[in-house]
This record gives sequence, structure tokens and C-alpha cells, in this order.
Amino acid sequence: MLKVCGGTGEDDICNFVFQLHEHHLNIRQMQIGSEFEMPRHDILQVYVLGEVSSAIHFEYDNLFVHYFFELPKG
Repeated sequence: MLKVCGGTGEDDICNFVFQLHEHHLNIRQMQIGSEFEMPRHDILQVYVLGEVSSAIHFEYDNLFVHYFFELPKG
């Protein structure tokens, strides 16, 4: 995480925010896991199935989520 705080009082806040962010990442890692198989280098298309663990305040039931990733060249 990039630290952009300056003063002494701000350092305490930055440390707290950093620790909170790390804690949330650890929780997400435990819920989702990291056991994904990497595709071969000559594969151009990969399908990854996942699960949204929770969502609230949607107007309709049975909604689907599609994610599109743009990878940097190189």
C-alpha cells in the first residue's frame, strides 16, 4: 500500500488505515482462497469461476455479475 501521509499525527492514522486494509485482505484471502491454476503461456482466453459471497441493496433477485479484465501489454 502506498503511504501518502506526512505529519506525526497523520502517521498514526496511516498506520491504522494500513493495518485495517491488511486485515480486510487477510479475511478476503481466507474466504476466497488462492488455489487458482495458472494457464499455460500460449493460452489466450481463460475462464475463472468464482462466487460473490454477499451483496445487499439490489432491486432484483438472481442477478449475474460479469467481470472483464484488461491486462497490460507485455
